Amino acid sequence: MYPTPYSNNMQRHPLFRYEIRRVRWGFSEVRIRSYSLRVFLTVSIILFTVWLLLSLAFSTPPPYSYSQQSQASWFVRGSGPQILLLLIIAAIGVNLILDFASLLSGVNSINGEISAGRWDLLRLTALREDGIVNAKHAAAQVRGWRMLAVTVSIRIATIILGLFIFSFLPLIMLGDGSFFTGLSETLVLEPFAMLFAFAALVLTLAVYVIEPYWRMKAMTALGLVISSYVLNTPLATLASVGAIFATWLAQTVIAAMLVFGLGFLLSPTLFLFSSSATFGLFYMLVAAGVTAATIYGFYTLLQNWSLRRVIARIYKSN
Repeated sequence: MYPTPYSNNMQRHPLFRYEIRRVRWGFSEVRIRSYSLRVFLTVSIILFTVWLLLSLAFSTPPPYSYSQQSQASWFVRGSGPQILLLLIIAAIGVNLILDFASLLSGVNSINGEISAGRWDLLRLTALREDGIVNAKHAAAQVRGWRMLAVTVSIRIATIILGLFIFSFLPLIMLGDGSFFTGLSETLVLEPFAMLFAFAALVLTLAVYVIEPYWRMKAMTALGLVISSYVLNTPLATLASVGAIFATWLAQTVIAAMLVFGLGFLLSPTLFLFSSSATFGLFYMLVAAGVTAATIYGFYTLLQNWSLRRVIARIYKSN
């Protein structure tokens, strides 16, 4: 699904090949994609099993009815969706582990070379500064790919599980096909509203799945910055914790500004078009697009700034 670090011909770079020589599961693009597929299948099975066990454990219906039908209804409409919501929150919380793993993947890239006495030898080669940084960044992405594969697999699995819970599960256990009936009726009566809703949903889910990839690339680049400025490994690890805190704080501020801005824009438009469901769904699509562009822009700016700082640091040390 994602472009791997091998996709930009980095596989031919000698420094990149040297960096990943011990990462056997990700030694080539074929291996890294095969590994990602195995992780996805494993995580999907585990997540479905966890959801099923927790849903069954908390599927006791309200005390006024203990019939088999009410138990099935409570499982489908009560405990099942609630457990799914908890799994989605947990999937988003895994970002903290992904951030730390990504930073650690890059935090020893430069200071490790200096400590081992190889940095001066590396600088004497014909490799350019930007080529060295790009190779180090690509190698850090390979080392951080394992946690990325787990994070993305959890998110895709929750999407598949949610589609199953809200569409096929009621039909299988209760014979309730209202989801598909309502979908077809809305498509006939409100085609534009349905189109906007579908587009907003697809865009939101796409960002939900792709965001860890953007995050990993930005955080590995930030790890290179820490590695170029902090030569002591324990201090670099401590600086990584501070970098994670600063990044999450910046994201919180940007999210608050985004919510405030979209809310400020929504107030006058809802006053004019309060009776139009089509417009409301169109606004949701616009809001999803603005949010996606903001998230992508934040990670792209962080990644580009970090790589430029590393190159500047190398030039300054010459």
